[in-house]
Amino acid sequence: MTCPFCNNTNNKELGYFTIEDESELLRVDFCRACDGYIKTWDAQDKLDMFPEVEDLLTIRYDLAGEGEGFTRASPNIFGVWIGTDTEADREKG
Repeated sequence: MTCPFCNNTNNKELGYFTIEDESELLRVDFCRACDGYIKTWDAQDKLDMFPEVEDLLTIRYDLAGEGEGFTRASPNIFGVWIGTDTEADREKG
């Protein structure tokens, strides 16, 4: 595995989690080196899935990622930051 944001390849700093009793097709991949996360879908059996819609419908995963201390490292396909932590919030510290 490699972090898509900082290119970290240290497996001890990379991981993922899921939300109990939720979709088995979605997980939050994270990197402890840059504290970034990304939502990842296993869409092999879901050919009718629209990623931009699924991203908006799964904000609870963004909130869970932020609750674990990670930050969404990129906006969604529309250029909108999802979750509660924004670039302006990060600059304020």
